[in-house]
Amino acid sequence: MPSEVSTLPARLQGPMQEYVALIQALAVDRLLAITLFGAAADSGEGGPSGQIQSVVVLDPLDLELVRELGAQGASLGRMRIQAPLLMTPEYITASVDVFPVELLDIQRRHLCVLGRDYFSTLEFTRADVRLQLEREFKRELIQLRQGILSAGGRTQAMEDIYWAAAEQTMLLLRAVLWLHGKPVPDAAAGIAQSAATACGVDLSGLKPALAGVKHVDFQALDSLYTGIIELADHVDGITV
Repeated sequence: MPSEVSTLPARLQGPMQEYVALIQALAVDRLLAITLFGAAADSGEGGPSGQIQSVVVLDPLDLELVRELGAQGASLGRMRIQAPLLMTPEYITASVDVFPVELLDIQRRHLCVLGRDYFSTLEFTRADVRLQLEREFKRELIQLRQGILSAGGRTQAMEDIYWAAAEQTMLLLRAVLWLHGKPVPDAAAGIAQSAATACGVDLSGLKPALAGVKHVDFQALDSLYTGIIELADHVDGITV
């Protein structure tokens, strides 16, 4: 099965060739495709953690293979490869109504480096996307409250809560723009601005994350929390 590793930026070709060879050796004829997604798919950079995100499509997919791949964690870390998402073709097609936000995000920025592209032809409904967005924003609010309770006032814990919430919110905002029929800008600042305008909400709580500052205070976390409340209310009010 030929790979498309040569289409990647030069600095990624070596690690990706090693990664593809590793998956091929473990999965053999069960391997159907390897797809990069997120920043690595269009810029050659990793995601917020600096690691490359990928989906490995297999059939069949059994836990023994998962265990064998898990034993290669150190090798994946050296290659800057985040633990891949493992899926079957049937799982992908059957999940467009359950995980439309995540699959939309993969579809928007992905590059198939081996095998068939299982994401370009996926179709989503506005009703499914709206429902998951409402659920995810409200889940975020619960997680923020529980996280702050567990933090016990520790500054570093509060900062970790902020960064995790900001990253998740940016993922959801891309789906919000899709729901509104708006183009999704490439830059994170453009995504936040476009979503704030489309929804009529205040997303100034994302400014520290967009500016890449090293430390944030509780005021930033509180502002982000307020913005997520407004997003949840907005999505809840959308009729599809």
